[in-house]
Amino acid sequence: MIETQLTIYKDKKSFCKDIEAFKTITDKTSFQEVKNDSDFNLLVDSVDDGMFSTDRVSLDPSFGLSVGRHRYVGWMKNEYKAGTSSFWWITIDNEKVGFMMLKEKDNKVDLLLNGLFTPFQGKGFGIITPASPLLLSMRQNNEISEETTNISSNNVRVVHLYNKLNFKLLDMTYVLVASTPTRNDSLACNSFIINSIAT
Repeated sequence: MIETQLTIYKDKKSFCKDIEAFKTITDKTSFQEVKNDSDFNLLVDSVDDGMFSTDRVSLDPSFGLSVGRHRYVGWMKNEYKAGTSSFWWITIDNEKVGFMMLKEKDNKVDLLLNGLFTPFQGKGFGIITPASPLLLSMRQNNEISEETTNISSNNVRVVHLYNKLNFKLLDMTYVLVASTPTRNDSLACNSFIINSIAT
């Protein structure tokens, strides 16, 4: 087993109460929608190899960090080209510290992907990653009532952040790795997924 994918959710009503404890950061946070190709290309160029170091592909010795980044960038490009997701810069004190890729449906927002850019990791901004979709919804005063997302059990820091905001567990999916010995007896790993997680 290489990871467990956790599907979690938070309703906006309880979020409004729980986020009060983090006002020192959220009050400095704002959002800018990515609205054109040049801005999207700038966003993609800001995603580096270290942003998703706990991802199953990044951790797999047959692939590594650069393949993991390529996978996420490809997903972002597909969503942008299809127009099926919105992309947002996350800014703190007017500095771009991260991004999020969202999909809205039936008064719910699905956080497909987000992250803090590597230079801003480990500086106390982490709570912004789980908070951003509902914080944006509060600022827009829209009809969104709930956020859902998937997180990896490999990313312990992110699991703790979502716990701090009291996200609830909906489902768990185990991700396994098949391995076969090669001539030099090392392992060649090929990731595959049980259930229906998008790759």
